[in-house]
Amino acid sequence: MEKETRGWLQQENRYDVILIGGGIIGLAIAYEAAQQGAKVALLERNQFAKGTTCAAAGMLAPTAERFEHPSLRAFAVDSLQLYRTWAEKIWEDTGIDPELRLRGVIIPSKEIPSIERDHISHRTTNSPDLYPPLTSHPTWFDKNKLRERNLELGDSIVGAEYLANEGHISPTKLSEALLEAARRAGAHCLEHEEAKELMLNDGRITGVRTSTTTFTANQVVLCSGLDSEQLARSAGVHLPHYSVKGELLVLRSKASFETVIYGEGVYIVPKSQQRIYIGATSMSDQYDRYVQAGSIMNLLEQACAYLPELRSAHWEQAWAGLRPCTPDHLPYIGPLPGVHGLWAASGHYRNGVLLAPATASALVDWMNSGSMPWAYLNDFRVERMLQGSANFVG
Repeated sequence: MEKETRGWLQQENRYDVILIGGGIIGLAIAYEAAQQGAKVALLERNQFAKGTTCAAAGMLAPTAERFEHPSLRAFAVDSLQLYRTWAEKIWEDTGIDPELRLRGVIIPSKEIPSIERDHISHRTTNSPDLYPPLTSHPTWFDKNKLRERNLELGDSIVGAEYLANEGHISPTKLSEALLEAARRAGAHCLEHEEAKELMLNDGRITGVRTSTTTFTANQVVLCSGLDSEQLARSAGVHLPHYSVKGELLVLRSKASFETVIYGEGVYIVPKSQQRIYIGATSMSDQYDRYVQAGSIMNLLEQACAYLPELRSAHWEQAWAGLRPCTPDHLPYIGPLPGVHGLWAASGHYRNGVLLAPATASALVDWMNSGSMPWAYLNDFRVERMLQGSANFVG
């Protein structure tokens, strides 16, 4: 009977793909791969989406972010485009609303844009479509137009650039929905299952050992953020990461605005249940999750300068998360050199939620076809670290 039980366990622990790391990226890939018929195991050493993911505000604003690297900018825009149908399908599959809110982002300004800034349109935007076509061309709103959106900004603000089709999503609700959708699609999602060792045979990945059992597969994906570096190193691959701590605070307010305010050094995100998320700080090479009083004071001061009515809001909480960053601030996406079947989807820095749909779609297509689906993904390959091309891009 004991032999039969062991044989059954061994058979059950054979998979097409094993994902290590149950944050937003791992959950998205698990869902996408299972949807396409793969037998998937998702291993998370703690609880799903309780690390970097739950500390995020869920910003979906590639234009407001002003990405300098063209490939990262294109990737972010493509991912936002995928979000519309992706979030709707997940909601339909699970009944869990991920709270996608593409209701606009404004970038406040203390001066009226000059005539040379022809990338700003002075047309008013009154489209009845909740999700207008994606565009990187903002519209200029003066203070009267902002008041129509229940935004009474500070005295120093003369107007704002308005991005009609950007916004935010709830990382917590999205993770909950993805986990349920992945499980319904057949993925085996296991918490408190820490990957201890990558199994290799003649330069090929064969599986993963945890503290309790062995999982076998011909393809393994490292998507565990800062922990990915150590696992890659055990397979002889250089995959450098470092931590950037970010702090975020939450207020409760009866303010009725729906548009994200993306200011200089601070963003203000209206969430459900009258919550207002305000973020976020960036502290390189910080590995603790303590919230500093000075950081919160600075965020509050900046936020209230943009939106004075927040001074009467009620305090709720604050927290800190650790963002996994790479030396050049670009994610690792693709196969790891020297180990057949080992893949990376890690180092998304502050954009893991934004890039989740495109990362999952690209990586699963790449694994299935053997071909890189989008040319700009070449800039995210791990080989760039071996070629001495890792330069900071800001």
